[in-house]
Amino acid sequence: MKPTGKKTIQDCFLYALTPPNLEAGTVSWMRLRESIEQGIDALQLRLSGKSDRQILDLGWQIRQLTQEAGVVMIVNDRLDLCQILDADGLHLGQDDIPLKEARKILGPDKIIGLSTHTLRQAYEAEAEGADYLGYGPCYPSLTKGNLSPRVSLEDISRLSQTLKIPFFVIGGLCLENLSPILAAGASRVAISAGIYSSSDVRLTIQGIQKLLLSHRKRR
Repeated sequence: MKPTGKKTIQDCFLYALTPPNLEAGTVSWMRLRESIEQGIDALQLRLSGKSDRQILDLGWQIRQLTQEAGVVMIVNDRLDLCQILDADGLHLGQDDIPLKEARKILGPDKIIGLSTHTLRQAYEAEAEGADYLGYGPCYPSLTKGNLSPRVSLEDISRLSQTLKIPFFVIGGLCLENLSPILAAGASRVAISAGIYSSSDVRLTIQGIQKLLLSHRKRR
């Protein structure tokens, strides 16, 4: 496990991804701050359509908030921004730089996660040394287009029994549709719109945390 202040990736169960329309001083920013205060375990900086300077400006503010709250901060795709912000880790997609090359640059103490969409990709990522996986999409997503085919509950169940590293189910998740995923064996989820588009971020996070904890206790 990699040191990340108060938490390691093994300690993370609710992994949030920043809303795509994030701007400082807006409602989306207030909701992001509230989610950090309410106890999300990890937060991925994933912003499209913004300049590097804009991403960095937001990234520095998020880095301060996550450090103060003991929340693991992950940067999506951008190894350079991960280094500049001294984030806890980097998340890579299937078409990004190879995990082994990122590891050479970031070293052994940074978390590196990988998006996977099939069982084969998941097991290959584990063998290559990924610290965790994102596995999905499970449902249609409101925040990301051009999705891979949806993963099955059967495959989630298989991974829960055989994968040795943490995996976060992702793709269109919200409080109302988590139960089948958790019943299939998942214990970790990655959510964006399901948190930040909800009418009450605090109650939504509390509800998700309660479900996650309840299913962990049953195992």
